[in-house]
Amino acid sequence: MKVIDNYLEMSLWVKNNDKTIGFIPTMGALHEGHLSLIEKAKYRSKKVIVSIFVNPTQFNNNNDFSSYPNTLDNDLIKLKAIGVDIVYIPKSVTDIYENETPTSVNIDNIAGIMEGKFRKGHFDGVLRVVNIFLCLIKPNFAFFGEKDYQQLLIIKKLAATLDFSCEIVGCSTVREANGLAMSSRNLLLSEKNKKDALIIQDAFNYCIDNFKSKDILEIQQNCIEILSTKAKVEYFEIRDEKTLIDNKTNTCRAFVAIKVGNVRLIDNFLIP
Repeated sequence: MKVIDNYLEMSLWVKNNDKTIGFIPTMGALHEGHLSLIEKAKYRSKKVIVSIFVNPTQFNNNNDFSSYPNTLDNDLIKLKAIGVDIVYIPKSVTDIYENETPTSVNIDNIAGIMEGKFRKGHFDGVLRVVNIFLCLIKPNFAFFGEKDYQQLLIIKKLAATLDFSCEIVGCSTVREANGLAMSSRNLLLSEKNKKDALIIQDAFNYCIDNFKSKDILEIQQNCIEILSTKAKVEYFEIRDEKTLIDNKTNTCRAFVAIKVGNVRLIDNFLIP
């Protein structure tokens, strides 16, 4: 496994590579969800690249940025064990962004709701850094978890709009045995917080049980009330899986964002 810490060296490696590339961008604090993406990349690619970069431009809260978990030594052990070829760890924010080619992608129809509403500028930062990575690494496949489902749709739009020859692959959310979606932020949860966070599953179960018989607005309000018993609720919304419109369709997902203690958690679930 080779570790690269600068844009130029990463660019030269890509230039000399003639194998299919699978790419997984991460912000570190790796867990089984990340490792599942890597396994999928290994199946479809000859070379696998993982980036570790806590991107400041996608944080709308400085405390959230500064408190983001850092487990780099352990991350590298995991990546070597699973057989990653390249780990790209940019040595500085400047090294990444001084090579940026600004671009514009119209994501207004899916970016101003949910995460975009509660984290102003978040998706602009995501698009900026993903655009840099895709231009630099030129992967054949890039793998993203469905836990960040709204982000996944936006990145797919980026790739289609800019005509990257890269398939954006969405991968199912990996969960703890108790149903909690795996997240790097789970490391910040106390034992009590972890138990309280399971209220998400109660809300999802209520949503599934009542989806066919009740109105969406009633379900959403009742789920917010359920969540409020253990957490501070930012949103619970039911939206079409493909368009994120808020009408009841044949393929809907329930989306949630809550704060348990000081830790913000998001999740979503396909309604069967």
